[in-house]
Amino acid sequence: MGKMGFDDYFKHSDGHRIGLDIHERLNFGPGFESNVVHENYIMMVEPGVYLSEKDDVRIEDDIWVAREGNE
Repeated sequence: MGKMGFDDYFKHSDGHRIGLDIHERLNFGPGFESNVVHENYIMMVEPGVYLSEKDDVRIEDDIWVAREGNE
């Protein structure tokens, strides 16, 4: 994001774990101390750029953290 000039507009975590609740603890991304993700976690990856109240973009993908990669 920094190379594209969007640092000031990136105001959201990169994502969070999904468990019994849709928003489980373990947010990850810049500014979070614990970015440890373990095998078999289900994660919501949702980077976003917030330019104004009307001009936002956030992409949300659910991933499963596998032993060798993600699905």
